[in-house]
Amino acid sequence: MIKRILLAFTIGVLATAVLFALSFAADSFGLTSLANGFLWQNTLLQGFAPLGNMGTPEHPVYEGTPLNFLAFLAGIPC
Repeated sequence: MIKRILLAFTIGVLATAVLFALSFAADSFGLTSLANGFLWQNTLLQGFAPLGNMGTPEHPVYEGTPLNFLAFLAGIPC
């Protein structure tokens, strides 16, 4: 029983790490939609965090808040 739990935990950690790395690689190549697909949990949680507009209404420049960082961290183990 312990072997099964350890195996399931290891597979989960490896899958998370691989998807995390693939997401960052896709984002560095400019494939943001693919990166969002790999880390869909992060995309979902970051959508709930408010953004502050630092620009004008015609040319918005959004800045993240500490809530965005917390949403990012919360999306990793999902």
